[in-house]
Amino acid sequence: MKENYKLLHEKFGLRLLQERRRRRWSQERLAEKANLSKNTLSSIELGDSSPKLATVFALADALEIPAKDLIDL
Repeated sequence: MKENYKLLHEKFGLRLLQERRRRRWSQERLAEKANLSKNTLSSIELGDSSPKLATVFALADALEIPAKDLIDL
């Protein structure tokens, strides 16, 4: 079961990374817009941590996309 969660975290992180790079934004820029630390954003993008729902919405708002676009894996 933990392996499934790890895979979901990695897929979410990859989706987030793709959206950030598509905009040519640095981690610092997205982190600032989402009110997160760069370390937290990096950990999420690497799939090492699972963001809280509020963080998913903050990231989606910063990227100006619906949250479902980030979590529709």
